[in-house]
Amino acid sequence: MTEAEATMGAFINAINTRDLPTLTLLMPPDHTFVDAAGESQVGGALMVGRWAEFFRLFQAMKSKSIACSPKEPRLPPSAGYRSN
Repeated sequence: MTEAEATMGAFINAINTRDLPTLTLLMPPDHTFVDAAGESQVGGALMVGRWAEFFRLFQAMKSKSIACSPKEPRLPPSAGYRSN
């Protein structure tokens, strides 16, 4: 398992367990989130608040495993997410 795969696994686990402290540690200050509409939001601290709101709104959401590739470092919008 590569470091990128281990990090993604930790990130997915933090999402599934709604572990905001771990998500905070895994997102650097310049963390960039690109939504399905192609809009970018930059900032780890900003995204912690967004994750908290997301967890409140989508309580049944779970993330599934996704592959990491050094050739494709960006994930497609909504990659690996589902709602029950």
